[in-house]
Amino acid sequence: MSPSYAIKRNGQRYHYYVSQARLQNDKASAGTVARVPAKEIERLVQEAVRASDKNGSGSAVEVLRQRVERVVVHADRIEIVKAITDGMPGDEEGESRAIVVQAKLAHRNRAVVLDDGRTAPDPVLLKALCRAHEWRTWLVQGEALSYQELASKAGVTSGYVQKVLPLAFLAPGLTRELLDGRRRLHGGLMARLNRGIPADWDQQLNSF
Repeated sequence: MSPSYAIKRNGQRYHYYVSQARLQNDKASAGTVARVPAKEIERLVQEAVRASDKNGSGSAVEVLRQRVERVVVHADRIEIVKAITDGMPGDEEGESRAIVVQAKLAHRNRAVVLDDGRTAPDPVLLKALCRAHEWRTWLVQGEALSYQELASKAGVTSGYVQKVLPLAFLAPGLTRELLDGRRRLHGGLMARLNRGIPADWDQQLNSF
């Protein structure tokens, strides 16, 4: 497979790994899996290799370069073949060179994702997104006209409303990724909200 990308209507790039046969328009030879989302497969490979690395030193990039010979994507699993590294810690005689991660392609909201059974939205973030969109509806329909009125109607503080409401104005693609669990918040929701959410969609994609 080779790295590639597609540009959606909102201008956002989605990166994939695509089979050479498909790139050459030979669909009959493309195999069972012709295209996989890059971000998800790289995450799964990195996590699996890190978990099996007994030495545990070096950056993520260094570990992958030193420890991975190839990655084979099957319809229902990912097979990571570890490189032969004589003399490196963690390489014991008889140890299997293959790491198998159960994962399969799936479709969510018309997006292709690689599902390892753990992809799910953060329940705290999901609740905040639902609240934000509900409050936005109240504003549009004139049921509340200020942060104070929103807070009174929702039974929360106006400061909380000011932090959470911007979630209703996230880029559509980013919202889908958060709802699908394909994009996770590092450090927690409130830490992200306390830093503020930019109005520009491109800046949002870079900040989440």
